[in-house]
Amino acid sequence: MAGNMKTQFVETKGAFTNMNLMEIEKDTERYLEAIGGDAMNEMKHYTEPFDDEGTLTESITWRTLATYNPIPKSEHLIDKPENKYAVDIGSKAPHAFFRENGTRPHTTDEGSDEFVASMLGWGFRKDMDEDEIWKVIWAIRKRGTAKHPFAYPMIPKLHYIASKYFKVALRHLFTRGVR
Repeated sequence: MAGNMKTQFVETKGAFTNMNLMEIEKDTERYLEAIGGDAMNEMKHYTEPFDDEGTLTESITWRTLATYNPIPKSEHLIDKPENKYAVDIGSKAPHAFFRENGTRPHTTDEGSDEFVASMLGWGFRKDMDEDEIWKVIWAIRKRGTAKHPFAYPMIPKLHYIASKYFKVALRHLFTRGVR
């Protein structure tokens, strides 16, 4: 009886039979770059109102393992993610952490000259006189600064942005396949 059995098989046709793994990798990178670009632009909306000279806003970038969005100062470029299926968004500008989290009172002289010079420049650009500027400096030294988060508010938005591109990627895969 075993000799009379017919061999049966399932034949697969369609988009999945035409998949090219190299193209899938390229598409994945392209979607990560798009996610990074959208999230970066959204994050900049949080920094612009409090960014007097634009330094922080200009420093915000995205980066994948393979590529990144160019920024004016290379020292502000964020580190590469460790995973090839990840995109990181943020800034390494020296004041980015303090903008995100606020500061405690400034009680040491460390960095004082740079801080005072920066505050004087800010005050003069705001048409303040020197006495007004010094009042602000002493208030910051006494109380610190308020936080103005730009990364933390992006977490729920990043989930939305990523899911939007994930849906596009799935639609692409199921309708056309990957050439």
